This record gives sequence, structure tokens and C-alpha cells, in this order.
Amino acid sequence: YDVSVRLPIFDGGGMRRDAMTAQTLAAAQGLENTLRVASSNLRESYGAYRTAYDVSRQYKDQVLPLRKQIAEESVLRYNAMLIGVFELLADARDQVSAVIAAIAADQQFWLADAALQAQIMGLLAELKRDLGMAMIFITHDIGLVANIADNVLVMHEGKAVEQGPIDTVLDS
Repeated sequence: YDVSVRLPIFDGGGMRRDAMTAQTLAAAQGLENTLRVASSNLRESYGAYRTAYDVSRQYKDQVLPLRKQIAEESVLRYNAMLIGVFELLADARDQVSAVIAAIAADQQFWLADAALQAQIMGLLAELKRDLGMAMIFITHDIGLVANIADNVLVMHEGKAVEQGPIDTVLDS
């Protein structure tokens, strides 16, 4: 005769709890890794943004005023017949070159600003998607609102003017 008896194994949820703990730790590790990479990328983008800003301010605050002063002095020297027309034209050409360089510096600043803004918005959207988190975003930039918001509240002078889903509010 062959007799078999099945004994039930009672599990108080320890195995399931251990698996969930391991999953949680893996998710936390992945989030920490993502944040570390994002932080590094943001630091790099901010460095480029700040450098472009400093160069742009340098042109606006120092280079252009000095070029203007040099041009004014050149006109005075020309009027006093101390320099000729070609020197006056050379100074005018140098002033135009300084203005062009200032415009190029402004362009680099705005490009770096847009890149930094896009990177921050991408990171916020990724966090929103991955963690399912909600956020309150306060801005004057409707383009950012259109890209990141699901619902929007429009305020004017501290009072709510309009609110609802982003598509409805932007269409009105």
C-alpha cells in the first residue's frame, strides 16, 4: 500500500513581502541612478547656460559701451583732423564687429537657455510619468504649460479667471 499525505505549507506572506522589498529596492536604486544622471546633465547644461549669460553680459555691460566711447573719440579726433577717413571707417567697422559679436553672444545665451529649459521640462515629465506624481507648476510661459499640464488654472490679478483641461482652456 502506498499512502501519501499533502501537508499545507503556511506562509504568512514572507516570500511575497521579500519579493516586494526587493522590487522596491530595485526601483529606488533605478530612481537614484536616474536622478544622478539627470543631475549631472543639468549641471552641465547650467554651466553652459551660465557661461553664455556671462559672455552676453560682458558684451552688453563693457565691450559695447567701450566701443561706443572709442567711436565717439574717433569722431572727435577726425573733426580735429588728427586722423583720416580710413581710420574713422576702421573704428566704425570695429564697432559693427563688436555689435555682431554681442548679438552672437546673445544668440548663444538664448540657445543655452532653451536647452536648459527643455532638459528641466523633460526631467519633470519623466518624473511625472515614472512616479505618477502630481505637480503644481507656476509660469507665464504658455508653451511650457501646453507641454506639461493636464489641467490648468488661469489667474489674473490673483483671481481665477478660467480653469479646466489644457486643451479646453487653450482653445478658448
